[in-house]
Amino acid sequence: MSDNKFLSENKTKKYKKINLYITGYGPFMKIKLNPSQLLVDSITKIVPMIDDLFNKKICISQIEIMEVSVEYVGKKLKEIHEIMYKNKEENEMNMIINFGVYDALQEAKLHLESIAHNWINDHNSINNNIVNEDIKDLNTKLDLESLIKKLSSSCKISYDAGYYLCNFAFFTNLYAFKDKGDFYSEFIHIPNIDVMPTEVALNKFIEFLMCLVEEYTE
Repeated sequence: MSDNKFLSENKTKKYKKINLYITGYGPFMKIKLNPSQLLVDSITKIVPMIDDLFNKKICISQIEIMEVSVEYVGKKLKEIHEIMYKNKEENEMNMIINFGVYDALQEAKLHLESIAHNWINDHNSINNNIVNEDIKDLNTKLDLESLIKKLSSSCKISYDAGYYLCNFAFFTNLYAFKDKGDFYSEFIHIPNIDVMPTEVALNKFIEFLMCLVEEYTE
């Protein structure tokens, strides 16, 4: 069964503030310098600027670089979830944004994943459901269709996050938040830096944040 439940109030609800929890990945197989880490490191350097740029409507609460392993990612995301629940304030949006590289991408855009599959294949010893429930897929709560109308030159919607670690992270977050209205998750795939340099990716991410603030804050 595919769980395509979107809470309609989440598409239009306006918040006073958006709290972001951002992750990237470290070295991955042949990718020794992961573009997602380079982007997240760049975001770290401009946190004060983001605070001012968005008039404190965006708060970057936590930034993590994760090891590329199912065990590590599962444990780290649970830790982040607990911090998010503990820090929850009334009328605030709480959101994890996970970045990952997909080296087959040949277009200099952020690829906004819309759906995560209840399956993990680590190409080693794990090839099974992520949760033992009758759920095939979970969709992001974000109204990507509305966002992409303003972001067509910077972003595109993707309908397949794969079945490895990026999908695992995305599904784990969506599953944790599926009954929690003010908690959101988005996975963003980026191409290699020869297709989209880190500075370009950073600028496109700021554009994404601008639309997020316009769409979801008062």
